Amino acid sequence: MNSIRLGVYDIFSFIIPGIVYIILISFSLNLVTPEQFMNTIFSLSVYSLLGCFFLAYLVGFAFENLATKYCNSIIRIIKGKLKSRLIEEFNENHPDAKIKDYIFSFIYAFADIYSPASREKADNFSALSKMSRNLSLGFLLFIPLTLIYSFLHFNQISWLLSIFKIVAAILISLIFLFHADRYDANSHRHLLNTYYIVSKDRKKSILRTRRKRSNAE
Repeated sequence: MNSIRLGVYDIFSFIIPGIVYIILISFSLNLVTPEQFMNTIFSLSVYSLLGCFFLAYLVGFAFENLATKYCNSIIRIIKGKLKSRLIEEFNENHPDAKIKDYIFSFIYAFADIYSPASREKADNFSALSKMSRNLSLGFLLFIPLTLIYSFLHFNQISWLLSIFKIVAAILISLIFLFHADRYDANSHRHLLNTYYIVSKDRKKSILRTRRKRSNAE
């Protein structure tokens, strides 16, 4: 099961964004038309497709760190730090929790031990967040590449089409940017809730055990 989960995680986090990067770069520089692209895809052999998926994985993996920094920086300016927002929201909903800091590695390990299903769900949200961050950066990079190509191959019709492409790319990039923040928040929020519920149940269980021992004595 772990190997299957890891494969799905890689597909959403790196392979799909890598494919989109390659397509957007090709289209922005007019290296291939949509019709030529589709004809090429349908004519590829199984081994060639596997090679393309591996290349897409490398491209997605290479851009992932840059995509994370870009998205986190923009979201921090617009909405503030994710960590601070989550802790404030969680403490408002659970006053007895009194969480002062959110150590992701600790809570992730806690969920991995006591609630693997919850950890897996958090991983799924994290994979969708990575995919959204990569796609947001991909459409952002589409804009300067399209501008460069339009300057080098100037004509009025292509410029009108380029403006339409750029506006569409900006809107799509922003949509994926906010989706990335939402998925990331859901992943962390799910782990926080798991930690709160499981640790509370464990405390109750320990107290019951101590009471039984004291009554027996």
